[in-house]
Amino acid sequence: MILKFLEKDYKLALHRAETQGLLKNNSCGIQGVINGHIGEICFFKYFNKNYNIQHINDKDYDFLLENFKIEIKTKQVNSLKLKSFYTNRVSSQNPNQYCDYYVFLRLKYLTCRTGFIKFCGFISRKLFLNQSFYKSNYFHIPISKCYGLNNFLMLLNSKTSKFPVTTNVSVKQLLYILFLK
Repeated sequence: MILKFLEKDYKLALHRAETQGLLKNNSCGIQGVINGHIGEICFFKYFNKNYNIQHINDKDYDFLLENFKIEIKTKQVNSLKLKSFYTNRVSSQNPNQYCDYYVFLRLKYLTCRTGFIKFCGFISRKLFLNQSFYKSNYFHIPISKCYGLNNFLMLLNSKTSKFPVTTNVSVKQLLYILFLK
């Protein structure tokens, strides 16, 4: 999933960031807060079409999506192309958040106020805490250990309707996703 964000999305993110201010121990400054809000805005716009989603913006999670507590982590990058050795990360200030899942997004600016967001994986908080490693003030997990958008949609659909008849996920992977949260 690659979503375009427009100047109006940037302006909304800027307003939210200025209203919120910097969080304690913020290492990315106001631009990091803006980027986080852009990720949340794009995520909401994408999932609001077909799912029951509420923007909570609590210190522990950003969204309640089909009864799952979702924390969005957005990272600004120079390229949306993913490589196998890339990692998704959570600040060392945030590992005690009580969300069900982390969703990782990558943000690339085209201009200073427009660009793209790419979904680059999700993982249960429990699995993240068990498999991540610490480096440079962040807990990292290889992108290859995170699940993709199709798996995320299957997880959401499992709580809202019957499973899709055809999937590209093995039964073993599906059970792993559903029961190791």
